[in-house]
Amino acid sequence: MGRVITTLSLIMCPHGGRARPMLHSRHNREVVTKGGLWLLEIDEHAIYGCPFYTGGEYSPCVRIIWTGGSRTTTINGKHVLTSDSIGMCLNHFSKPQGPPIIVHNQWEANV
Repeated sequence: MGRVITTLSLIMCPHGGRARPMLHSRHNREVVTKGGLWLLEIDEHAIYGCPFYTGGEYSPCVRIIWTGGSRTTTINGKHVLTSDSIGMCLNHFSKPQGPPIIVHNQWEANV
């Protein structure tokens, strides 16, 4: 049971880039807490400002994909993201570069 991730949650890649939700989903436009929409497992995050280099080449994280959303809480049949959800930061070639870091959530409810 983790804390719900909202559009106000601070999430970063493992190299310090900041993530912003890309709300591809039209499945949640109604569940809001303290001004932040609840995010769903199908929502991706874009990453900005990742400084990662590997093998002498710039290879920034550019997005996060999520799996493992809440199995007990859904919105319109889609699993809600929580602090226990599993994500992976990817570069431009969709190569995994490590898990995202959920720095904080804007509210304390567990699901």
